[in-house]
Amino acid sequence: MQLNRTPAIQGYKILATGKVQGKTFTSRLIQALFVPKNPHSLAQACFRPGVAFRLWNGKRAIDVLTCFQCNNIEVFAPTLKDGSGDIPMDASRLPLIRLVKAVFPNDKEIQAIR
Repeated sequence: MQLNRTPAIQGYKILATGKVQGKTFTSRLIQALFVPKNPHSLAQACFRPGVAFRLWNGKRAIDVLTCFQCNNIEVFAPTLKDGSGDIPMDASRLPLIRLVKAVFPNDKEIQAIR
């Protein structure tokens, strides 16, 4: 039996990785995700995530996948009832774009996101 060694996050292939970010970046990401005007309702989506973040706290991780095409975010965390939850991006879109562009300054596709 051969193991699939393609790097992936929540079943989606990883095509590129950015540098490991520190606490300041994590704080900015959390602020972007929890913008007060974001409605936390179920999202309707094509959901083809182009960017994912993995946040660590010791040995526990939360995966945050973003789709800038349909403006949705999916969060995978062991503390969620079914392991995941999705929210519309809405007010988080611009702060998330800024963070993603900072992590991938040389990626033409990411820099083209509006």
